[in-house]
Amino acid sequence: MAARRGDSVTVPVTVTVANGYHVTSATPGDRYLKPLRLSWEKGSISPEAPRYPKAVLRSYPFSEGKLSVLEGTFVIEQDFRIPTTAGQGFGAITGKLHYQACTEKECLPPASLPVRLSYDIR
Repeated sequence: MAARRGDSVTVPVTVTVANGYHVTSATPGDRYLKPLRLSWEKGSISPEAPRYPKAVLRSYPFSEGKLSVLEGTFVIEQDFRIPTTAGQGFGAITGKLHYQACTEKECLPPASLPVRLSYDIR
């Protein structure tokens, strides 16, 4: 990502869920399921609240009601604010995608994956 000091930039974070699985959405609808969450470490650029895609409601044998889930490939839109005091040049910000994956029969324990965004402040 390339940006100028003082800019706000939207970066798409593409997520692909393996066939036969789904992940709970940012608002799972069941207190026992962990919501999808994108978090970032402190860095030279400032992340805003991510915008998660619209989820679908599905019924599963392990749940009494419909659950809010995401399947296949989807995009989380992440805005970053570039402070006017940010130094010019290349850098990176790291974070984690926290999720809980499930099949139609069971849910796996919550997990997380590292996320890294490289940037060039001009």
